[in-house]
Amino acid sequence: AAMATSPAPGMVAAKPLKDDPEYQKYVKMLKIGMPVENVKQALERDGKDPLIAEMDPTKSYESQRKKEESETQAEEAESDVPLKDMPEYAKFFKMLKMGIPLGAVRQALQKESKDPDIAEMDPNKSLSSQQKAKPEVPADEDPPLQEDPEYMKFFKMLKMGIPVGAVQNALKKEGKDPEIINMDPARPLSAQSKSKKTEVSQPKKKKLNPPKVARKRLHWNKIDESKLDASSFWNQAKDQSLQLVGLDIDNDEFANLFTAPINNEAAPKKATKPDAKKNSSKQKVQLIDSRRRMNGSILLAKFKVDYNVLAKQVNTMEYVKAEANELRGMMQLL
Repeated sequence: AAMATSPAPGMVAAKPLKDDPEYQKYVKMLKIGMPVENVKQALERDGKDPLIAEMDPTKSYESQRKKEESETQAEEAESDVPLKDMPEYAKFFKMLKMGIPLGAVRQALQKESKDPDIAEMDPNKSLSSQQKAKPEVPADEDPPLQEDPEYMKFFKMLKMGIPVGAVQNALKKEGKDPEIINMDPARPLSAQSKSKKTEVSQPKKKKLNPPKVARKRLHWNKIDESKLDASSFWNQAKDQSLQLVGLDIDNDEFANLFTAPINNEAAPKKATKPDAKKNSSKQKVQLIDSRRRMNGSILLAKFKVDYNVLAKQVNTMEYVKAEANELRGMMQLL
């Protein structure tokens, strides 16, 4: 704690801001509930430091300015520390050393509102030495989109991880062009809207390539929660602390399990009318439609009995070992 000392002869002790006639009125403006930004504007208008609005009114202006100067000096000294030794970024470089993919580390940086490009910097150099200096914007030009008060909040939403579609909806609600979110945030809107107008002639529709694979139809059986092992993935997934960063996924196995290749070969041409009459006698006739056949096969798979025996039991009204819902399903099919 700082010790109170009497001022030297001929010197006046520095007064707290609330008692200083020069700053008293601004402290009162804050006390009556005036917004900080308005008080800062009043200070600027009077040729005073606008940061006074954020200072402690019980301390003097001089003592708080000295504290700020010492803090900035300490920050400058810290700026020469290598990234790997900075507590704020050390863990991200450890993640990279452990073999976690670069994309996952960038996402982790983004979640903590940090620059994702830090993951690609040299850990043996300081952050300040690797950060590119922002180009000065001429007075007659508009500020970059990320610094434009009208649009900066939308780019902050993106940094926070909000989906692009949701940010575009927010732009629409305020009557702004939703395509702004796809522009370069480091350039002003005026520079990009001009170039966009020249390119905006009706875009040619791209021919979509037909998919090479299709999803398989799967029938899922629900598993009772009580039968799940404590160490199973589904029980672990309930815990919010479960980290899936760096999870090794076999994409080929997933593709084999859930997709099947599509045969895109051209279908053979239909036979002419006289040939069609000859082939009509050889065509197979389906007694049950495909959907009903599929439902029937799912139902019959539940009966662990030979189908001939099951058919006999149904025909002769014998006892069939089955649950109520299975019997109801059989009645619907019949």
